[in-house]
Amino acid sequence: MAPDRERSARAEDDDGSLSPSDADPAVLLVGDADETAAALRESGFAVTPVAAETEATTEFDCLVVVADSAAALSDLDSVHSAVPVVFVAAGETDAAAAFEAGADEFVPAANAADPTVLDARVRGVVARATNALLEADLARERSLLDAIFETVPAHLYVKDREGRHVRVSEAYVDDTERFLGKTDYEVFPHESSRETYEDDVRIMETGDPLFDQEEPIISSDTHKFSLRHLLEEHGDVETATGNWVLTSKVPWRDEDGTVVGLVGFTVDISEQKAQRKRLERQNERLEEFAGIVSHDLRSPLNVAQGYLELLAESVDDADARANLERVEQAHRRMARLIEDVLSLARQGTIVDSPDSTHVGDAATHAWQTAVTGSRATLRVETGDLTVEADVGRLYDLFGNLFANAVEHVGDDVTVRVGALEDGFFVEDDGPGIPAEDRDTVFETGYSTDPDGTGFGLAIVRRIAEAHGWTASVTEAVSGGARFEFRAESHSNGPFEDAGDPRAGRYGSAARSEDVGR
Repeated sequence: MAPDRERSARAEDDDGSLSPSDADPAVLLVGDADETAAALRESGFAVTPVAAETEATTEFDCLVVVADSAAALSDLDSVHSAVPVVFVAAGETDAAAAFEAGADEFVPAANAADPTVLDARVRGVVARATNALLEADLARERSLLDAIFETVPAHLYVKDREGRHVRVSEAYVDDTERFLGKTDYEVFPHESSRETYEDDVRIMETGDPLFDQEEPIISSDTHKFSLRHLLEEHGDVETATGNWVLTSKVPWRDEDGTVVGLVGFTVDISEQKAQRKRLERQNERLEEFAGIVSHDLRSPLNVAQGYLELLAESVDDADARANLERVEQAHRRMARLIEDVLSLARQGTIVDSPDSTHVGDAATHAWQTAVTGSRATLRVETGDLTVEADVGRLYDLFGNLFANAVEHVGDDVTVRVGALEDGFFVEDDGPGIPAEDRDTVFETGYSTDPDGTGFGLAIVRRIAEAHGWTASVTEAVSGGARFEFRAESHSNGPFEDAGDPRAGRYGSAARSEDVGR
């Protein structure tokens, strides 16, 4: 079989790209033609003579066939491939017959041993084949570039060494001619465009890229565009708006590594910025609410509790003291409700600065804090599982689940924390949660304890959602309750090295330990 012409007709550069080879072409010579072989070698070609093409064991750049008739070409694989074929007549075959049979070049019998003629024919046909491949590569690259600039719905642009636009995305800008050959300032005569030029100069002088720079948008009734890069419509600059874009620019280098310009990419992040603002305002309101709850509800409750204690000191009647104890019990329930409402409000805020946290360590820490004076046991089987989380809130998640297990199962409960492929679970060996209640167990107010606040599992779900996790409840193998937490997007979730409880996702030994009892 003939080798791939892309490998035989061209050489690979260090960067993997293809370029014409400067070496003498390798020739596979088919036929009994010692004189032709000698003439080819005299011209510097590496010649491999074979009786048939199928005997070829090395790659070659050109197939030279010496035969009495052009019919000999019909059975050759290379005639139907990209490898150039030179037919050398050993008889009366004419050029037309050779070309019709598939030859790319023809050498008459009179010149079959002429080094000059053979050299010109072989080098010429190899050069044409190589150029055709290079042109095809260039056409593919141009087509790819055209597709990117014509269809990608973002602002792409290329600038030369002087900061002038060489190309801009047609999918984003209607009038590309307005930009070509001009700098930002020439298109947008605004002071901020000078900052763009300063960015461009710095990138091209230092070769250092610029990544993820946030920039405001200037707007008028007829258009809006970035102070530096983004254009959506056309018009005169007037006032800044609340819209923003995110810009990245990298040096454009030639094959020698010299910076000859830059390539930029700008996307509109106005909605993300607005969402961030909304979340910040929401968090501020939640903090304000928490402050009101903390002060305005706790203060009168503390006053009431103080007067209740004074009253209890002066009451001897058994029935009256029993009633006072009921009031004190109600005060304690109110205090728990206040704490849970505060926690519920604060846990719903989005986690925007998570830290890599070892799940097993977090569970152990939460257990030692939440479960005291109990014979309960914690089994940690998470291996090397880590999670991107707010550590304090992860403690609260585990603490609520552990306290819930002790409260509903008993102080001899065994709780197990383990790894999932895309998250972790917490389960106990109690009676479990009925299937009909599993859809409502995370709702506020759900509790099987008449003295419970019904906020514990709601807080757990809020913490999970704030991290971008899903929370679900199912049945453990032991029949107890099993709470599972998974990344909402498995492909880019925040969990690492999860897997079988006895072996990490990548085969690392899992850590198993008992805490408590």
